[in-house]
Amino acid sequence: MYGVKITVESVLGAVPCGAGLQVGDNWTINAKNGNLVMDDFNGCCPELLNSVLPHCLVMSLDGKMSWEIEGKATSCCPDPNSLVVVSMVRIPEVLE
Repeated sequence: MYGVKITVESVLGAVPCGAGLQVGDNWTINAKNGNLVMDDFNGCCPELLNSVLPHCLVMSLDGKMSWEIEGKATSCCPDPNSLVVVSMVRIPEVLE
C-alpha cells in the first residue's frame, strides 16, 4: 500500500480559491497499517477533496490511471471560477 502526496500546482480561474489554497500548498494521505490517514492537512473545500480522494485510493492500492505519468497524476477542483489543479504522487507506506 502507498500513501499519496497532494500538491497544489496552479489556480487558473478568474477568482482565488474559496478555501484559500495557493500554489505549493500540500498534504499527504499516508498508508498506515492498512489505513489511509490525512497528515499535514489544513483543509480544502469538499468539492476538491471529493474529486481527489477516489484517485488517491487508486494510487494507494498501486492502481494506474490513464493520465498518470511515472507515478504522478493530476486532478482539479470542479469549481470553474478558481480551477485549482493538484498533483498526486505515490509515497511509501509509513510503518509504525
